[in-house]
Amino acid sequence: MTRDCTHRDGDNARVLTRAVIAALLVIATTACAASPPSDAASSTGGSASPTASASARESTTPTASVSATASVEASEPAASAAEAAAPRVQDTIWQVLVTDLIIRSEPTIADTSAIFVPRLTDTDRVLVVDSPRSADGYEWFQVLPLRPDGLRERPFGWVARAHRDGTPWLALEERACPDSSADPAAFLELTPEERLACYGDETIEFRGTILGCGAGGFVVTYEPQWLKSETGCGLGPSPDVTTLMLRFPPTVPETVFPGGTFDITGHLDDPAAATCVATSSDPATVAAPSSFEAVAICRTQFVVESVTP
Repeated sequence: MTRDCTHRDGDNARVLTRAVIAALLVIATTACAASPPSDAASSTGGSASPTASASARESTTPTASVSATASVEASEPAASAAEAAAPRVQDTIWQVLVTDLIIRSEPTIADTSAIFVPRLTDTDRVLVVDSPRSADGYEWFQVLPLRPDGLRERPFGWVARAHRDGTPWLALEERACPDSSADPAAFLELTPEERLACYGDETIEFRGTILGCGAGGFVVTYEPQWLKSETGCGLGPSPDVTTLMLRFPPTVPETVFPGGTFDITGHLDDPAAATCVATSSDPATVAAPSSFEAVAICRTQFVVESVTP
């Protein structure tokens, strides 16, 4: 009898095919498990320069603030470490590097942000009074322009630190602060904004001669009056220049007089400055400073702790 092996041979062929396929799948699976994914470096933060990579991706606003934002998306711990290492900006002085830096009412280029005049020029210096804000691809500083001549000729407001392409418009000013007790003349030559940047709210001691006391006729007045008002006693580096007014809180009697030389102890950035409000008796002619500007100005006032002959 002739045996028909066609069916069995077909079955054997199918079995063999399945075995070969199964073997190939095992080999492929083993190879995949041994090889890392092609984007492992980016997904694990393994890039040698994550900040540079983030800047390249954020081509529209390659500024420090944008790089930090991109870093947060890639690695939250790395961004937090960079944040902790960032230098202090509030109460620092910056030099303007351009001739037409716009000052705005809000930290944005939106229509809701008014443009003030005049603009800042490369002869201006500013005190940064608040932490930076990021908006519209810019890093914004709220600034109080310095007034070396005693007049507030530049408006208070928000300026952009740099162009979107990274070109700086402001540069941090590095300066040595004088020892007030060892060199009182150098201390008195500082502007109010420079003194705040140098000493913050720490106790200041110096010896000085009172040039005069009292004033009057100011259109803009402040509350609390003792902190920034028409009264006070002035000192300066020379008899014809007054650069520092002594402000006497209710707890300290005003026991000084013109021509007298005293040992004076006090501080800036008094806690009462946070409550400062300015008003104008003639708002049509002279506008009162905003609440933010009033607080910034009051923080520069020297509050007396003690006076001894």
